[in-house]
Amino acid sequence: MAGGTQVTTTTAEPWAEQKPYLEEGFRRAQSAFLGGQFAPPVYGAPGTMTPEAQALQTAGIGLAGFDPQQQEAMQRAYGYAMGARPAAMQSAAEQGLLGGGGLPGVLPYSRAVMGYGGAAASLPGGPSGYAGILPFEGDQYSQMLRGDVDYEGGHMRLWLTYIVNRLKTRCSRLFQM
Repeated sequence: MAGGTQVTTTTAEPWAEQKPYLEEGFRRAQSAFLGGQFAPPVYGAPGTMTPEAQALQTAGIGLAGFDPQQQEAMQRAYGYAMGARPAAMQSAAEQGLLGGGGLPGVLPYSRAVMGYGGAAASLPGGPSGYAGILPFEGDQYSQMLRGDVDYEGGHMRLWLTYIVNRLKTRCSRLFQM
C-alpha cells in the first residue's frame, strides 16, 4: 500500500555483565534519596560548622562581612541602579509599551488588533463577516482560504519572472566555466 505509515521501535538493554552493577547502583541511590542524604543541611545548621567558625562574630550564621572595597563597589552599583539614568530608561520602556510622550505604545495597539477577532464574532454573517474588516478586495479572502494562487498574473508573474531570470543567469555562468 503506497503512502502508508511505518513505525519502527528500537529497544536497548545493557550488557548482561553490567546489569547487576547498575541494579545495585540504582538501589543505593534510591535508599540514599529516601533516607534524605541528597538534602544535606544548610551551612550553619548544627553539626555543619567547626567550633572555631561558630565562635566568629559574623553578620549571621555562616556569613562574613564585606571588606571596604566590596562595600564601596556595592554602594556604587546601588547608587547607579537607583539613579536618574536607569529611571529614565525604565520610563522610556514603559512609554514604549503602554504609550505616552506622543507615542502610541505597543500594548494599546496589540489590544486593538486583538479586538478585531472578538468583533468578528459579533458581525452579521458569523465568521464570514470577518472578511469585511480585513484589507482584502472582492473575493481575495475566500481565494486565500481556498489556497488559490494566480500564477499567471499580478505580483506572482513578476516574482516568477525574477526567479527564472536569476536562475538562467546563474546557470549560464556555471556552463561558461
